[in-house]
Amino acid sequence: MIKKIIIFFFTLIFLVGGSKLKVLAQETVNIQINPHQILNEDFTQIKGGYISERYDPNSLIDLSNPSLIDSLKYLISQDADPPTLILTNYYLMYPGSPVLEDNEVKALIRLCKEVNCDPIFSPISGMPPPYSDPNKMRARVQLVKDECQRVFGDNKHCLHWTIGGEPPTTADNCPGWANLIHQAGLIVKDIIPEAKIHALELFEYAAKVRGTDETVGECIIRQLNEKTPKLKIDYLKTHWYPYLGELDIRNRTYTDGNKLLSWEGDSLSPRLRRMLYPYDVVRDMKLWAQKYEVSREAEIGFGEVLPWAAGQEYGGIYQDDDVVKGCCWLKQNYKGDLTLYGGCDPCLYQSKAEIPSTCQNKCRVPGNFPTRRLHLTWGGAFWFLDELGISAEAGIKNIQIHTFVTSLVWPADGKRSVVTEAYNFYNQYFGNTIVQSSSDQPEILNSHASLDKDGNLRVILINKDINNRAKTARISISGYQAQDKGEAYILRVPNADFNSEEPGGPIQTTSNISVGTSFNYLVDGHAAVIIKIPGEVICQWANNTTGDANGDGQINIDDKNQWKTDFAQSLCKNRGCYSADFDHDKKVCLSDLEIWRRSRN
Repeated sequence: MIKKIIIFFFTLIFLVGGSKLKVLAQETVNIQINPHQILNEDFTQIKGGYISERYDPNSLIDLSNPSLIDSLKYLISQDADPPTLILTNYYLMYPGSPVLEDNEVKALIRLCKEVNCDPIFSPISGMPPPYSDPNKMRARVQLVKDECQRVFGDNKHCLHWTIGGEPPTTADNCPGWANLIHQAGLIVKDIIPEAKIHALELFEYAAKVRGTDETVGECIIRQLNEKTPKLKIDYLKTHWYPYLGELDIRNRTYTDGNKLLSWEGDSLSPRLRRMLYPYDVVRDMKLWAQKYEVSREAEIGFGEVLPWAAGQEYGGIYQDDDVVKGCCWLKQNYKGDLTLYGGCDPCLYQSKAEIPSTCQNKCRVPGNFPTRRLHLTWGGAFWFLDELGISAEAGIKNIQIHTFVTSLVWPADGKRSVVTEAYNFYNQYFGNTIVQSSSDQPEILNSHASLDKDGNLRVILINKDINNRAKTARISISGYQAQDKGEAYILRVPNADFNSEEPGGPIQTTSNISVGTSFNYLVDGHAAVIIKIPGEVICQWANNTTGDANGDGQINIDDKNQWKTDFAQSLCKNRGCYSADFDHDKKVCLSDLEIWRRSRN
């Protein structure tokens, strides 16, 4: 009888509360964190970007604007080491377009002194071959060197130089750009021997040289590798545009934050694959760079992280004569990417006045080409938070936004965009050593984890539920001795509106929250949270105190090779657990090599 009552009781619970239990299960997201698995030793977040893309010689930015300076100080860490880099190389939209003038070079250096950034310049000054003048390149490099020494008072700034930009894909550009990059790079190195050379889009997935099966990047790197003397490339970057699907630009719904965050239904798998794409990019770039001496040791980076979406059409309105010329230049250099309708070829006209009114909107990029940056809304800002973590986990050391300032701060008035809030949130409260983290519902609530400079674990939880529902994160941490109290830093969308373009209020800090190696945390709808979990990584070493790094019972050259690998990652700093850490001090140094030497078979 008692057994029947118990069965009836549980049956009643299931019938009455089963749906509630099901809902509860849907509202809980499982987060697994393993701080032993370090994915990125030093992710410095945004380390570079363009200060402007300018097509009008008169559209200068007042770099002494107090509002701009205040916003950049808010954006850039004031105790960063090394300083944040801001790139100042203007796109070449057509021959004869404006380039960076000497007075702008000096103004930017003064700005970087004020806001703690380190400017990157280009000796090419925006002109493609055969227009570049070696004497002008030398003058530009010498000017930057002298001005940086005067303003910063040392020789440690302005060492980063971008060479090559994005080489156009016309058939004759491979040898021309290879010669230009080689020449410009050697000029920089001659004047500044410690200079670091950045190259963008010089890898095998870049656009192909027309009429061949070889990409521009591969062709240029191959030719650089054959030149004497060699020009070593220090930073090899490519673009990564997180593509968020077909959005309706015609009806201006590309700013719909809900659509930005929606990974539901049939679109889930394709979008997840696109977000995981950087892992493949980093792997392929590293493997490809190994083929050539000039790029073998290059650091891999991304040249774009802000989200994009494709629309049905992108109307190019001829606002002035420069845009007419620019559209014609695009048509000549990007055949196949530009769709021109009904006799509206911009190359037929010399000025806006000559263009018939029926053609004023007819310079268009087709809908299957990503045409809009989706960073102006809180929806885009939350995607951006996720992209920072995904980029870091892929092995990227730093990323570079095209329009660093014009995307995050409006230069004209110094106002911040919503992505500025997201970046500042990540930059202030997340760590640089990225460790393994996974969510069983990344499309709804994704997570990333890091160790801060003091070895404490920090976890970011990004609630992307488009219906503004709170989610419970069930967090499980392995191999970590956690304290029971931590802190939470919370970024909320103002008015719970993902479509809002207005920056939010201050970041909320909550202290003395309950944490540990297993705990639950409720993440409000339309919110992102960074949780600081004080403690330390528990190193579960094998029996390796005598130099047996791989635990095979033998102490031989294989263990020494493992020491070399671990030493290159640790650099004798307290960065976690390593199998070649024979004295168990959480760093790999020469003392560990000496233990191996004394113990080897």
